[in-house]
Amino acid sequence: MKIICGLILFSTFAIIFVSGLNCWTCNVLGGNNVCRRSGGLRTCFNNQVCYNEVRRRGNTINIRKGCKNSGVCENHIMQSMSTPNPNNQCVNGPNYFCSCCCGNSVCNSNWLTCVTAGSVAPTVSTTVPPADEGLKRSDIINIQDSWNTLKGFGYETVGMLVLHRLFNDAPQTRYLFSQLSLSSNESFTLEQMRNNSRVVYHANRVARAVGRLVDLIELPTNFTDHLVWLGQRHAYHGVAPVNFDYMGPVLLETIKVNLELPSDSPTLSAWAKAYGVIKNGIKDAIIATYAEG
Repeated sequence: MKIICGLILFSTFAIIFVSGLNCWTCNVLGGNNVCRRSGGLRTCFNNQVCYNEVRRRGNTINIRKGCKNSGVCENHIMQSMSTPNPNNQCVNGPNYFCSCCCGNSVCNSNWLTCVTAGSVAPTVSTTVPPADEGLKRSDIINIQDSWNTLKGFGYETVGMLVLHRLFNDAPQTRYLFSQLSLSSNESFTLEQMRNNSRVVYHANRVARAVGRLVDLIELPTNFTDHLVWLGQRHAYHGVAPVNFDYMGPVLLETIKVNLELPSDSPTLSAWAKAYGVIKNGIKDAIIATYAEG
């Protein structure tokens, strides 16, 4: 990967650009982990490359990533290099601005290359959190017991309840299920969904996938490996990490409504903690897979 940074002095340079680069895109306050979990991939135009910017003002860090015209990137770097002290954009301190451009797909997903290892900014961790992070034994028991009750309705029924809420509460996710031949602009009833054999088949798979995670929740190594596998599979199918933000509220609401739980139920709290681990593990694995190309 060829990276061009304002920190590096050199007399000649070239940004290699590839038709239709996929670049990580975000504009967030916080560290790079926030950007990786809330952002997503964007396909750039042919004359664009990926960019990565960090701006710090006191205790506030703003990270921006996305696509930028390659000429704009070159001009910015040349201006930086022409200053009396071109390194002043990337040094440690209470205020700084640092920017890099790069010419490979997803090359801007990690922490900014021209921020030194000693920077006040946090270092990105690609480690998938352990399965029991933040979960007490009582949480695990609540999750297992509630899932045993839910799956008593049948995997197909549970899966249909989850997909029904997902397709109606987060219709922007429907494009991910192109094989199900779903309309993009209408609400679905459970009866309509039951009449679609592909939806029924996929609902069964969704419920069994949740069940598999519940089965592994007491086996941290196997659980973590399974999250990585899920992330890799979803990356293979072109799923952006941000889509996993939609499933959490859907799953929690499905559990709450069908088990008639109050909003402050310890069971819901346990599921929320568990899904946080699941979501972050899968999203990190997707990002890592995209970065590997």
